[in-house]
Amino acid sequence: MFIATRARANSSPRNSLCSPPSAAGGDAVENAPRLYEQAEQSAVFAERSRLARECMTRLRNRSTALTLYAEAAARLLSAGQHVEASGHCAICETRAGGTARDAAPHL
Repeated sequence: MFIATRARANSSPRNSLCSPPSAAGGDAVENAPRLYEQAEQSAVFAERSRLARECMTRLRNRSTALTLYAEAAARLLSAGQHVEASGHCAICETRAGGTARDAAPHL
């Protein structure tokens, strides 16, 4: 008996699942496409930001490696070890070209 009484007490139009949408509910339905577009744009922006961070990390790491090779080549040159320095310079040239080729599609 309690269940039937409870069901009748909650059967007002305000609590009914089948009642027409209120003004606020209607606004939500009308705003849904705009909100979906904003969410989609936000997701695209987040992905672009993630890719940019990843690209910058790679470039920073390669730049550090190039700097180390160039410094080593300079030390070798000052020590008169021209052949070894030439090898380090060749590595710098190869890696710098690879960095530019790898970064170009992301720009």
